[in-house]
Amino acid sequence: MRARAIELFNNGFNCSQCLLEAAKEKYGIKITPYIMKMCEGISMGFGSGCVCCCLVAGIMILGAMFDEDRVVRLRLLLLSEIRTRHGCLDCIKIRNKPDSEFPCENVIGDVADIIDGMILERK
Repeated sequence: MRARAIELFNNGFNCSQCLLEAAKEKYGIKITPYIMKMCEGISMGFGSGCVCCCLVAGIMILGAMFDEDRVVRLRLLLLSEIRTRHGCLDCIKIRNKPDSEFPCENVIGDVADIIDGMILERK
């Protein structure tokens, strides 16, 4: 899912849309054009650099794949792993890290990999 999500991002999808579309293609999740339209505003930390919207999309994917109890547990693992890998959960801080050449692509790829692992491990 990583490569496809990054490809979609580099071809005009925003950070939440690229993950949802890649998950739709890989796992058959029912992501409608209306949902993709709704995600137009879910990017760049909701426009203010707040929480990385890749995480929002990742949690949405988990919600489509698992029951609520499992999603509650898995979302904490996702957030913890991204915080470990990137030092925070805030879009603006991740994007402005001086040591990262492609910060958005890196987070998109990491979220895709983590979600893939969770789905494969827990199916």
